Amino acid sequence: MRPPALAAWIFTAWALAAAPAAAQPTAERADALFAEGLQLADRGYHTRAAARFRESLEAHPSDRARYHLARALAARGRVAEAAALLRRVVLGDAPDLLVRDAAAELLRRVERRVATLRVTVEGPLDGRLLLLNEEPLDLDRARAGVPVDPGRHVVVVVERTGVVLARRTVRLRRGGEADVRLEPPPSPSAVALAAGGREPVAVDEAPVTSRWWFWGGIGAAAVAAAVTGIVLAASSGRPEPAPGDLGPIHVGAGR
Repeated sequence: MRPPALAAWIFTAWALAAAPAAAQPTAERADALFAEGLQLADRGYHTRAAARFRESLEAHPSDRARYHLARALAARGRVAEAAALLRRVVLGDAPDLLVRDAAAELLRRVERRVATLRVTVEGPLDGRLLLLNEEPLDLDRARAGVPVDPGRHVVVVVERTGVVLARRTVRLRRGGEADVRLEPPPSPSAVALAAGGREPVAVDEAPVTSRWWFWGGIGAAAVAAAVTGIVLAASSGRPEPAPGDLGPIHVGAGR
């Protein structure tokens, strides 16, 4: 083997040996992450286990990873997301009937813990945002009812600038329900239209002395006054012709 070919072969072998786990085939990486998640879950590290199962799903989606991710989430009290994952397994075309049956059984237990929150906002949002626990929430979905975990939840209506207009905090028990009503103040445009007027027009309240045209006008007036003064001064220095006097006669080269 010639030296250049030998060098290329050595470099290729070194690159393959130093390749990270991410370079493994997708399915193999998903299996490795799944196995690590099982070990963490058996030791009670459910948060870390959920992270591994989620990574496994991203690498190679599978119903077994969804099922075990749901188990880890439910163990941490995140039953709303767990129920959504389990429904996907139960309603999907899972080839593994054991996983499907296990998901159906776990779903029955988890659904009893999921709470429901319904939100009503008085008046139109007018471009404002409805947030549930700092996450955007669709108003129609909020009216129908949102599955949430038991515990404390914060619902707010905010301007896009971040100003909070209305806020409610609610605590829900397992399987409980709650209705929240928010009454944010109407926007200025809505107030004007309701009164039969036009939408308010933004008025710039900056002082007139800050305008360029103000000082431009002052400068022009000053220049005009100065010129007028010069002309008057010049004309006042000449003797005015007496009646009948034609004034001085200039003699030139003309006729």
